[in-house]
Amino acid sequence: MPDLHLTVVNKLPDIRLAAGAVETFGRGHGLPERLMSRLGLALDEVLTNLVSYGFPDGGRHEIAIHLRLAEGRLTMSVTDDGIAFNPLDLPAPDLGLAVEDRPIGGLGIHFVRTVMDEVRYTREAGRNVLTMEVAVAPPTERRGEHRA
Repeated sequence: MPDLHLTVVNKLPDIRLAAGAVETFGRGHGLPERLMSRLGLALDEVLTNLVSYGFPDGGRHEIAIHLRLAEGRLTMSVTDDGIAFNPLDLPAPDLGLAVEDRPIGGLGIHFVRTVMDEVRYTREAGRNVLTMEVAVAPPTERRGEHRA
């Protein structure tokens, strides 16, 4: 199955479209449900924050999503022309504080960092590019079989 290239717009209903496409990609590659759940939650968090805060001018903006499975790594990138924002610059939340004492924000990117193996941000040609990667076990290892 080829890479997934998808473009959605900055509207909350398009997040469901992206989630469905990612789910289809995962099924097509035989990816484990647990991995797809992690990936879907990370994508939902990124897109929700992007749609909610990334375009203060309003208007219609396109968000490109690219998934690739190669060499035991699943790579997902989200590219947009919203305001320049590196979510990785946010400090880690103090999870020791009571919920009512925590500042608003920061938990989403913390969650993304937790469920993905690697998260990178770049700003290229006026666009934000957030890239997330996670290791994918070969199918035989996923079924509990061992290679000889």
